[in-house]
Amino acid sequence: MSIIRAPSHKTYINLADDICRTIVPRLPAVTKIAAGVIAPAGPAPPFVKIRDASPGCVLLTVRGATAVQEVWMYSRDTKADKLMLARQLRDRRIPIRFT
Repeated sequence: MSIIRAPSHKTYINLADDICRTIVPRLPAVTKIAAGVIAPAGPAPPFVKIRDASPGCVLLTVRGATAVQEVWMYSRDTKADKLMLARQLRDRRIPIRFT
């Protein structure tokens, strides 16, 4: 299965867009990504919260500079993909939270 990417128009906040275009394609078990609603938020440091949403689905809560967005990442191996994603985010110095 191939990864479903964002359409040509902007459907992701900047940080989520960067994650979905540069990190997620490197995760071998990911089958699909789906963007959630963009919610405005006050200024704050960015972070990514990683949690299991359901079997085969990881929910990423991406906090940008002035907005928050949830991104659903569907995977055949969520444990391995969460670990690989966390390492990539850490290498880019993006704060990570787990719940």
